[in-house]
Amino acid sequence: MSRHIASMIAVTVVLGGSSADARDQAAPLELQAAVTDPAQLIIGGEVRRVLGSGAFVLEDPRADDGELLVLAPDAESTPIPGAAVIARGLFRRFEQAQLDSMRTWTEIDPETRQPFAARPILLADSLTTAAGRSLMRHAILPPRPLARRSPIVASREPASINLHPGGLAQLIDEVGGRPVTLRRARVIAVINPQVLLIESASPLQATIGMLDRVLVLIGGAELRVDAGSLRGADVHVAGTARTLLGAQVSGEIAWPRELTPDMVKRLEIRAAVLATSVRTADGVELTRREERPD
Repeated sequence: MSRHIASMIAVTVVLGGSSADARDQAAPLELQAAVTDPAQLIIGGEVRRVLGSGAFVLEDPRADDGELLVLAPDAESTPIPGAAVIARGLFRRFEQAQLDSMRTWTEIDPETRQPFAARPILLADSLTTAAGRSLMRHAILPPRPLARRSPIVASREPASINLHPGGLAQLIDEVGGRPVTLRRARVIAVINPQVLLIESASPLQATIGMLDRVLVLIGGAELRVDAGSLRGADVHVAGTARTLLGAQVSGEIAWPRELTPDMVKRLEIRAAVLATSVRTADGVELTRREERPD
């Protein structure tokens, strides 16, 4: 990961996981941990508060009180509040004896750690900044083998990965071809009724050179609103992640002639999504299916 993420990343991937429907994807993290085997989790977000050396809380709206505790015993340094980080490790509930054996846990003030004792905790073996710098003392361990079946549901359908557009741009080599849901996406331009350009919605203006924009290719449908109404709007996009090369050669959607290699570079487009849905924040679908002659 070589570029800064302009706004907080929101990415959750349960390795080896899958989902039967949207209800499983939206299940609270605590509920998932209660009914599943321990699983590898990759989660990115903003540090809400620091509890001690190698112990901090990530903001996550699905967690109890919107807080997910991360313990990183091998952390060389602890991220400060407000920093965007990506953590990977074992997500599970721990027995009290296991927690008491970890200095990272016992050094937290007893009153502060009490609410987290019965909740799932992420024990991180990898911790990086949004710029990709490792905060661990030792080399990052390789991921544990994927589960032979989903730790969440038995379906073989891959889970949809929740990302911000900037997160997708950073992780496209890892998640290309997977179903993704991009929330808090802001429409920068409408290139044609089937092609949008988006970036992460943020109150902070992104810096040129680190824009990490994403091209949205609407498969089998087209927009049912005019470009003027959509430009600058915040939307939710669901579909399949594509590398730019994959989007160009797959033939799923005709590549816009306007987007020459030089223009793609100037606009800082890093990834693409073959979209099946583009919705407003309150769930109103903005596309309509193309009518095909019988």
